[in-house]
Amino acid sequence: MKKSLPAPGNVISGFVVEAIHDLQEIRSRGILCRHQKTGLQLYHILNDDRENAFAFAFRTPPRDSTGIAHILEHSVLCGSRDFPLKDPFVLLLKGSLHTYLNAWTFPDKTVYPAATVNEKDYFNIFRVYGDAVFFPLLKKEIFMQEAHHLEPLDPDNEQSPLTESGVVYNEMKGNYSSQASIVADWAMRSLFPDTPYGVDSGGDPADIITLTHKELQDFHAAYYHPGNCRILLYGNIPTETQLAFLEKEFLSRFTPREVDSVIPLQPRRTAPVTMVKTYPVAPGVPLGRKTEITLNWLLAPVTDSAARTALVVLSEILHGNAGSPLRRALVESGWGEDYTSAAGLETELKEMTFTTGLRGTDPDQAKTIEKVVMDTLEGLVRDGLDQRLIDAALHRYEFHAREITGGHTPFALQLFRRCLKGWLHDADPTETLLAVSKIDALKARRKTNARLFEELIRTYLLENPHQSTVIVKPDPAYMQAFEESLQNEISARAGKIDPEARARLQEELAALKRFQTMPNDPAALASIPFLKRTDLPRHVELIDGRDESLSDRRPLFVVPEFTNGVVYVD
Repeated sequence: MKKSLPAPGNVISGFVVEAIHDLQEIRSRGILCRHQKTGLQLYHILNDDRENAFAFAFRTPPRDSTGIAHILEHSVLCGSRDFPLKDPFVLLLKGSLHTYLNAWTFPDKTVYPAATVNEKDYFNIFRVYGDAVFFPLLKKEIFMQEAHHLEPLDPDNEQSPLTESGVVYNEMKGNYSSQASIVADWAMRSLFPDTPYGVDSGGDPADIITLTHKELQDFHAAYYHPGNCRILLYGNIPTETQLAFLEKEFLSRFTPREVDSVIPLQPRRTAPVTMVKTYPVAPGVPLGRKTEITLNWLLAPVTDSAARTALVVLSEILHGNAGSPLRRALVESGWGEDYTSAAGLETELKEMTFTTGLRGTDPDQAKTIEKVVMDTLEGLVRDGLDQRLIDAALHRYEFHAREITGGHTPFALQLFRRCLKGWLHDADPTETLLAVSKIDALKARRKTNARLFEELIRTYLLENPHQSTVIVKPDPAYMQAFEESLQNEISARAGKIDPEARARLQEELAALKRFQTMPNDPAALASIPFLKRTDLPRHVELIDGRDESLSDRRPLFVVPEFTNGVVYVD
């Protein structure tokens, strides 16, 4: 990569360059900057890739289960100051060469990523996204559409009983009827009773309907300030060009403000806990072997690189495939029908968690399953792990870390997610971005400590009291009780609506219908930046390759590409 780079201490368009990182692992340079006036942090993974990508990331710790961050992620995409349209991103798709355009909500952050192979398109999308996150309209009609609103059960009868509706409200009602979702949700929440991870960031329908429009606006004002924003960039567009763009389009309009969004560490328990939750099944369905039981542990902070790398490998050893010892012991025990769908190591939170267990079992088997898990782990510590298992797990992790692939999405997005795991919690951006050097360090530790992974099992699992057992069992009355509880909340709200309030509600519903059905203003439509024919490349891209031959003279076609040490043969 032959590019001139800014130097640490340089000031460019209001940004000070804080560090330059040599990212040999991904053949890139990392440029860490901070906006002097607002405090916005930026990290550019600069390389020769012409598929450029960006992401706005905000730390958004929820205070309750109203789903406020989730609803806000939906709402900011429904029109902004410079693009006052109902659906600017749907329109943008029609005139773009984007390779990715979406938004992600996590339990502690909200991310708005996009990617494209065309530079003009890149800045078009950047403008629309930036305006959306920093200057959304957040109209009352948007709140009603995306969050919740009361409406008559019979649309033709204004006096009929009222019910709730809304995009996120309806989505989360479906989530609360899914066994897998309930199991995964409580496997995590059971470990974090005192932090934002202990609430449902997606939203509990019973809590969603208590959220107000003003609370949504206040949440945006509190957390969507540049001082709480991290921007990730990837690709070959010069850093200086992008910093100038950000300063001109967005940051020059803000004043400094401190934003308190730090996620606290969970205070540690001194003894394990057991929780019982339920999920819906149809009345009359046999309840035997329909329960799912998980054992869950709170581990180390994700910013502890040595622990994180070792625990990723340990998780792969214990349950990474059907032959892994912990997984095999559980499945072959006969106490359940299959391994739990929630199993694995979670590294997207400030503190990592590990989950194992069985589905297709019964509630009274919890102690038996706990014993199978603990006896298996004790046996692995006592007898030692098969070294071939460790070698294979290390190899799989290193291959996964090296392979340059994004599946159906750009590789840049995989790097963004890696980077944010630690950077979100104020670690250096490279702390969770780079893996190969940390794997090498783990290999060196293993050479000096042959029982490294056995010690990890003892420390983080066997002798770790911050553990939960979650029993999720079927309940034929679940949906009826769930709907009755919601209806009671709705009736309580509706009961407070006098004739005057009912008239206001009808006015709001009429305004919502007008908002949803009225065509976009032609002048607003014209504001969406579309690519023109002249912006498109006029040449066909050719893939470089050369003809060679193997030692036995069979023909061989070689395509020289940077693959980070992985060779592909077809």
